[in-house]
Amino acid sequence: MLSTLRFKVKVFIQINLNFRFDGEKVLLLVESPQDALRLILSGIEVSRINIGSLSFDNSKKMISDTVAVSQRDIQVFQLLHQHEIQLEIRKVSSDNPKDLWQILIDKHLITE
Repeated sequence: MLSTLRFKVKVFIQINLNFRFDGEKVLLLVESPQDALRLILSGIEVSRINIGSLSFDNSKKMISDTVAVSQRDIQVFQLLHQHEIQLEIRKVSSDNPKDLWQILIDKHLITE
């Protein structure tokens, strides 16, 4: 059965620690790379993160047609990469995934 629930990040972290939810698979939607990192650092196991879109403003650089990153976003993506999390860009599930890490390298925003 598919259910949709909305929680603040700190509430979801507490719920995830409850043994009654062991073994449950969930799709998490977060508003920012920073929220994703908070979940990972709390112990939530994630192997892949899809970045659907990140809005542009003057402090950010466009790296795809739907993703603009700030310096802070890049730092967070580096930390997520260090946790061996696959980072991909896909606006909708039927799109072919693009490797966010490789895009950051190609745009000279990070060095390996």
